[in-house]
Amino acid sequence: MKNNENKELGMGWHDFMVFCRGFTGVVGIIGAIVLAILSVLAFKPIGIMFSLITLGMAMYSFEIRRGLEDFEKGAPKKLITYSILSMIVGIVDVFSPLLMSPLGSENFPEDGVRSILSSVIHAIVMIIINSIYYKKREDMFVN
Repeated sequence: MKNNENKELGMGWHDFMVFCRGFTGVVGIIGAIVLAILSVLAFKPIGIMFSLITLGMAMYSFEIRRGLEDFEKGAPKKLITYSILSMIVGIVDVFSPLLMSPLGSENFPEDGVRSILSSVIHAIVMIIINSIYYKKREDMFVN
């Protein structure tokens, strides 16, 4: 494909993002169902809440996939928004046990720090890569 400056631009990353959004959607739906079942069996309302959030993120992932595949205007912005939301959900997920326990009864787990750092770093890297990549191709998204 060519951009408005008539430069030939590869679309390999775009095709990979379309595939990833579909894969993330399928995995998200399966994860939401499993998490909901386990949460109901264990009587954990926070798990049910996260299963609904996971389901919502999975549906949003499918919406992004469709938008990217159809070259819809605004689809790249939705992809960047998804990265931000994913980071926020990851951080809230780490803090959720602390929020549900009496004050001072639980220590912040060391794994939680690694999880937050990896979530934030991943989101920032994806935002930067996708912003640069789709900025060069923004004139292709007009539908």
